[in-house]
Amino acid sequence: MKKLIGLCLIALIAISVRGQTTTGISRDANLTLFSGYDLKQQNISNNGYYDGVYADCPIFKNDRVNFGAWGVYDKSSFQDNMSLYKSITTEYAGGLNTGLYFAPGLGSLYSFYGGLAVGYKYSQQTGNVVKRTYNSEGLQTDQMLLSNLNLNLFKDARWFPRTQLITSWQKPFDAKKTLSENSKPIVIVPAWKNGYYEAIFKESLVDIPLNLSGELLLEPKLGISYCHYDEGLPESRSLIFEIALKKLFHDDFLTVSVQYKDYPGQKTDYFVYGISVNVLKLIQKKQ
Repeated sequence: MKKLIGLCLIALIAISVRGQTTTGISRDANLTLFSGYDLKQQNISNNGYYDGVYADCPIFKNDRVNFGAWGVYDKSSFQDNMSLYKSITTEYAGGLNTGLYFAPGLGSLYSFYGGLAVGYKYSQQTGNVVKRTYNSEGLQTDQMLLSNLNLNLFKDARWFPRTQLITSWQKPFDAKKTLSENSKPIVIVPAWKNGYYEAIFKESLVDIPLNLSGELLLEPKLGISYCHYDEGLPESRSLIFEIALKKLFHDDFLTVSVQYKDYPGQKTDYFVYGISVNVLKLIQKKQ
């Protein structure tokens, strides 16, 4: 979290020094820093964090279609004080994306954008248990295929300006895990299945102007999500509340979110707090 805050401060200082400029890259690409913290409602000592950076850039783009490349890096940790377990996960992912924009015609109230991203992810997780009579250290690496479908319906109105549906899928094709217990030699053990599929639905409630020109907008959002996991707790459901800042006719440059995540049938639920800053959208001027 501290690293991300430092990166955001550096970016903001650089922006204030150079002034706001609009380039082709800042108009069409994205560079997003994100961070978050989650904790178990029943025991706040069970908690974790995540930090990362996401980027995409178009290779080809016109008024209707775009095609490009994307990449993401993130690092997360988790600790469980009941089982005295701690883990650190580092992931790298990248691939290709494409999108389609459609507006029925001049003066139409609605427009549509759909995006599809596919790619490859490499993940490495280390886990440790330290007790009086037992200790262990595990290492798992995964190579995975993943995809993401992002559907957006835009409304040229102040109320309910955007409806969004995001579906994600992840499937390992090469997973390896090793384990050492009580300082004994390392052995190969069955790997944890890290596959899942998820659906997120979000509705923007209203665009609230924050200046006289109406070019800076605050947009609260409500959402729900469902996720099914290949192993462990079978599924989770979430309620999501977001506050976003954006410039007129542009995507969000700052998002703060709170998520309540519940695992049905289990006495396990979490609060997840997140923040993301899209640096290129932050420096972008009105076109």
